[in-house]
Amino acid sequence: MLGYDQDFEAHLKLATTEFYKKKAEIWSNTLSCNEYIIKVSNHIAKEEENADFFLQPESKLKIVNITLKETVQDKAEQLTQKESGCEYMFIERKID
Repeated sequence: MLGYDQDFEAHLKLATTEFYKKKAEIWSNTLSCNEYIIKVSNHIAKEEENADFFLQPESKLKIVNITLKETVQDKAEQLTQKESGCEYMFIERKID
């Protein structure tokens, strides 16, 4: 019998990666940089809240890190290339 890590968490991490990879692509193509940052911030908060209620504590950081990787780390270059002021926001750390 597989445990939480191998059975449930592995599938959750894969599904989360696929979900945010697709969402980040759509959002980055349709939203301004500011709207994108707000959308990502809201989803990170939602993932944290969901993790507090539904997951084992060690899963929370893993899911949040996947969300950040797919929506921020992997999209940062594309977002800074948009003519939307995003590069300035990143450089000046104006993300709140």
